[in-house]
Amino acid sequence: MKQLFFLLFFSLIFVSCSSSEDNNDDMDNMLQGHYSLRINGDGFNDELFIFDRDTIEFGNLGIKHICSDNSSNSLFFAIPSADKDSQYTIVPFASNTTSTSSVILSGNGVYLSEDGNIFIDEIITDGNCFTYKGSLNINYRRQDNKPGTINIQGSFEVPVASICD
Repeated sequence: MKQLFFLLFFSLIFVSCSSSEDNNDDMDNMLQGHYSLRINGDGFNDELFIFDRDTIEFGNLGIKHICSDNSSNSLFFAIPSADKDSQYTIVPFASNTTSTSSVILSGNGVYLSEDGNIFIDEIITDGNCFTYKGSLNINYRRQDNKPGTINIQGSFEVPVASICD
C-alpha cells in the first residue's frame, strides 16, 4: 500500500511539472505577427510560407528576428539596429555575426545567407510598444554544401513583445 501511495504521489508531481505547461507559457508570451514569404529554387516554385510565431531579441548582435510556423519551418535574421526607412545588407552567414540570416525548411534542411537585403519600411508606435513593418529579399545556400540555392522574398509585420511586457 505504501508503494502505491508513493507511486501515485510521484506521478502527480511529474504530471504537475510537465514541460507542456512551459511550452504553452512560451507560446502565450509571443505576440502574433507574421512573415509572408515566397520561396524559389531547390525544388520550390514560388511557394508561399506564412510564419506566425515571432520573437525579437535585443543583444550583442543587435536585433534578432526569429519566426516559425507549425510545420517546423523557421527563419532567423540579425540586423544591427532597426531604423525607419532603412536598408540592411545581408552578408554570407557566419555564427555570432550581425547582418546574416538562416532558414530551416522541414524536409529540405538548413540554408545559410549568401547575400540580400532587409528593409524596415515603417515602425508603428503605440505608447511603449512598437511594430516593425518591412520586407526582405535574401539568397541562401545549403548548409551541407550540396547543390541547391533558394531565394526568399516577402514582407513582415512583427510587434516587439519584450518592449510591451
